[in-house]
Amino acid sequence: MKAVAVQERADLQDWFEAVGEGRGLKTLVLEVHREDLAFDDAVEALATLFPEQQAHPTEDDTLQLLVGDEEFVVDSLERRFWSFHTPDASGSARAVLDRAVSYSRHLDRMWLPWEHLRNIQSEGRFQEKLIGYGIFVTIGDTFHGHESFVGDVVGRYSRLIEGVEGNALRWEPSGAGVRPVGKPIFIEFERPFPDRGRLYQDMFSCRMPFRLWAAASPDRASVPDGEVISAEAVDLHVGQRLTIEMGDDWVRVYVREGNCGNSVARLIANLQRYANAPLRLADPGLQAALDETLSYSAAPQEALALA
Repeated sequence: MKAVAVQERADLQDWFEAVGEGRGLKTLVLEVHREDLAFDDAVEALATLFPEQQAHPTEDDTLQLLVGDEEFVVDSLERRFWSFHTPDASGSARAVLDRAVSYSRHLDRMWLPWEHLRNIQSEGRFQEKLIGYGIFVTIGDTFHGHESFVGDVVGRYSRLIEGVEGNALRWEPSGAGVRPVGKPIFIEFERPFPDRGRLYQDMFSCRMPFRLWAAASPDRASVPDGEVISAEAVDLHVGQRLTIEMGDDWVRVYVREGNCGNSVARLIANLQRYANAPLRLADPGLQAALDETLSYSAAPQEALALA
């Protein structure tokens, strides 16, 4: 059963069963800045973001088809995070999306921190595999269970990045004038970074995974212990400016009004991988969003997760 047979949500279960054949279905989630494209229509947005594929509407305005080298059923019901469902198991579907992310400032991956991969409690037979870049693989019996699990993980991640955006530095009216609101995002690690000079160069090289640029990277050997490194960086995802300061075992990010919270989630996830160390966020609300646990102890088996 080809993806083009999906015309409404009721068709998703039949498609899920037809393409599964014991291999499971893969869902890849991308953050989409659709407003910046000036398209209300999701099909037009997909055609712009994926020029090598063909975008088609369905009878449901929140479901689109993306076909070409690979086939996807795209669920755009969640306005900011779109789910790309595919039967592909070889990695070529991921290559299609990664290529689009690298070419467009309107797209980014989900950058799940360690805590969001680990803090999933479940019992019984595992039916879902969750990978750090927003990739879900299911071998369950119902599409609804898979869809619900993806929605829960995306919802928790959304609360984290919305919390970051809520801390943005901005001015608000106060009496006859204005007052400053917001605070920097302070990230502290349990142990020092192994090589801050190298980390600085890797972070601001314009390349994946950090997707940041800043001028005048210091030499690796020229960063003494205790010295604070500061950079005026550009996030290549959305083309916005971030001020980032770095100590021996901490990073402080100044998020301005309108900045994308996904930029900070990306930074957190990749600093965790680089430093190989637990971290804490100084803001209690952000730390709570980082630590939030999803529980499926009483859920049907197809909704249980392997992280």
